[in-house]
Parts: sequence; C-alpha cells; structure tokens
Amino acid sequence: MVTDIYASREQPEPGVTSDLVVEAARRSGHRHVRLCADWRQVPELLAAEVQEGDVILTLGAGDIYRLAELLVEEAA
Repeated sequence: MVTDIYASREQPEPGVTSDLVVEAARRSGHRHVRLCADWRQVPELLAAEVQEGDVILTLGAGDIYRLAELLVEEAA
C-alpha cells in the first residue's frame, strides 16, 4: 500500500506523486502494489490479504506512525 506523500520539511517535488511511486513499482514487477491515499483505510484493505506470520512494515513521515499503532491495536 502506498499512501499520500507527506512533505516533511521540504517543498513537494513537482510531479512526484503517490501514483508515480505505484506505477514505478508495478513497472519493476511488483504486481500487488496499490494506492490508498488515506492511511486510515489501510487496515481494512490489508485485512483480506494479511495472513498469520506476515510482517507489515510502515515507512514515512508525518502521522503515518499512527498506522502502525492502529495495526497493533487491531491485532491484539
């Protein structure tokens, strides 16, 4: 899942979008990459795909850390 890009302390780079990241990943052979603009929707979308023993890695800036917290809460 790729969420919206958060420009931390810098100005956004013109033309660099989440869609661009998804398309680049797909061109590189990653068929299961999906765009989910709002990170709050990620748990619902992952629920159908994640299986016991899977690892979920979150990376980013801003409040994306809350996604990891939410996933941990829902797994408990």
